[in-house]
Amino acid sequence: MRHRVSSAVVGSLMLVGISAEDSSAATWTVPSAEVPTLEFALESGATPVAAGDTIELTDAMAYQSTYDVSIPNLTIRAADGQTVEVDGLGVATVFTVSGAGTGLTLEG
Repeated sequence: MRHRVSSAVVGSLMLVGISAEDSSAATWTVPSAEVPTLEFALESGATPVAAGDTIELTDAMAYQSTYDVSIPNLTIRAADGQTVEVDGLGVATVFTVSGAGTGLTLEG
């Protein structure tokens, strides 16, 4: 089960509601059956990846693109023992954080 926290600010009072889902964050491996590409992992609505989760990249594929991150508090890192290169193909910005995607952590 996943706990979802929603909040609203009313004046100076913050209201917090928690739904009955498990609060543990998940770790997703790319590529895998559930998350075949990094692009899929970051697609809002299509992906099983949620706020607070971790995406572990393996060296089984090339990561050659630019990526838009809108999932909050996401960690993207190389899987243990893997050497991963993310190549933006000459574009200055490889990861763009947009919308609710604040709190992105990149670990090598």
